[in-house]
Amino acid sequence: MMKKKILSLVVVMAMLLSFMPVIAQAATSGECGENLTWTLDDNGTLTISGEGTMTDWISYSYAPWDSSSSSIKNVIIGNSVESIGDHAFGYCSSLESVTIGNSVESIGKRAFGYCSSLESVIIPDSVTSIGDCAFYECSSLTGVVIPDSVESIGWNAFGYCSSLGSVIIGNGVTSIGDSAFYKCSNLKSVVIPDSVTSIGDCAFYECSSLESVVIPDSVISIGAGAFRSCSSLESVTIPDSITSIGDRAFSGCSRLTDVYYRGSEEQWNAIGMGIENGCLTNATIHYNSTDYQTQILDYSEIDGKCMIKSTAKNNTDTAISCVMYSAVYSSDGTLKACGTVKADIDADNDKEVDISVPCTIETGDTLKTFMWADNMTPFAKAGELVIE
Repeated sequence: MMKKKILSLVVVMAMLLSFMPVIAQAATSGECGENLTWTLDDNGTLTISGEGTMTDWISYSYAPWDSSSSSIKNVIIGNSVESIGDHAFGYCSSLESVTIGNSVESIGKRAFGYCSSLESVIIPDSVTSIGDCAFYECSSLTGVVIPDSVESIGWNAFGYCSSLGSVIIGNGVTSIGDSAFYKCSNLKSVVIPDSVTSIGDCAFYECSSLESVVIPDSVISIGAGAFRSCSSLESVTIPDSITSIGDRAFSGCSRLTDVYYRGSEEQWNAIGMGIENGCLTNATIHYNSTDYQTQILDYSEIDGKCMIKSTAKNNTDTAISCVMYSAVYSSDGTLKACGTVKADIDADNDKEVDISVPCTIETGDTLKTFMWADNMTPFAKAGELVIE
């Protein structure tokens, strides 16, 4: 009788177990492109290997490592990988660092969206495009250097990156996309290069810590809402190349007191000015403004180092402290090397500075010297010299 009871109990337990769901172990390797594979180790490092382009997924949940996304801490993209796919690493909330190989040409849309632990990323010189929302709401990202190779920055590419303290945009970028830095509430400084011709709608909307901005001579249009609600913005330098300023481009910039305009009053009045830009038009307009100037005087090369002699001129009635930054760029626009010195310049005076840059120079190289405030906000257009 006892044996029958035990047998019945075993049968019941077997039946119950048969109804329990099967728990599948998360995959740790697989394919992620026609010639690409991925592996995830026990330390949370996801490595993409092989040659060619990565798959573009229609959603984060379709990425093959999605079931393990919360355990991914590091991503390594191999040197023969040519692209980072759409939605590739979205919602990898534990992702802290990314190493991108030097063959990657494009970063797909929402590739790193909502990676809330990602603090820094180095974008290599091979990248030419950064897709829409590529780093959207990477709330721990503190600084970004966009290399000269990048030609386009997509819509909302760095939107809601609330910890972002500075952005340096490379000389290859021709346009800053709509909402590219939307609600980067910690952004205090941005360097816009001479290659940029347009600043998109809402590009810096609600960058509430941005204090000043210098728009280069190459820009011809400022989009609607481009600097809207930049509530800490106190001064802006606008070139005479500007033909249009969009609706509400500077609406809500309540602290804006000074506009340094490179052209005449007649040229200023000819700008196509959108509605609700009173914060801009009611500020003090300084026409034909050349308050600060930078010029390269000479250079010499000794023992593999380029010594760049420049002058920084302060045309105001207030002494300033600034950072002088000199750099050497190759003929394709790649940064070869750079150096900095600190300078104090008296009111209505100029100062010569020598900056040593550790590199040899070649025909076709370009020397540049920048004059920046302590927070890396540019005071003046860069001095430039092409080696012939």
